[in-house]
Amino acid sequence: MTALPTSTSTQPAAVPGHPVVAVWLDARDDVATALRAIAPGERVHVRCGDEQRSVATQEAIPLGHKIALHALARGTHVYKYGECIGRLTADVAEGAWVHTHNLETAAQREGGE
Repeated sequence: MTALPTSTSTQPAAVPGHPVVAVWLDARDDVATALRAIAPGERVHVRCGDEQRSVATQEAIPLGHKIALHALARGTHVYKYGECIGRLTADVAEGAWVHTHNLETAAQREGGE
């Protein structure tokens, strides 16, 4: 029996001197994903490769939800994982929560629905 390849765990890259509270997966991404609930006004430091960003949250960001890494205009296609995940239905400020209230998903249901 052939062994399956083991996953090379990719831990979120820490910004020196700051705990990892959100993960930025691809340098082209517009959003980072919260690894815990983030309070309004909290400064979030993220790193992707050699790139670093720091944003102050505009509102509470729930665990697993997205935070805007920069201001985004209504109609903008939003990128996560280096892929387009949807289009904004409202302007979004840097540090704001990005979710179904301001993001129209790019996902399609089976059968084209």
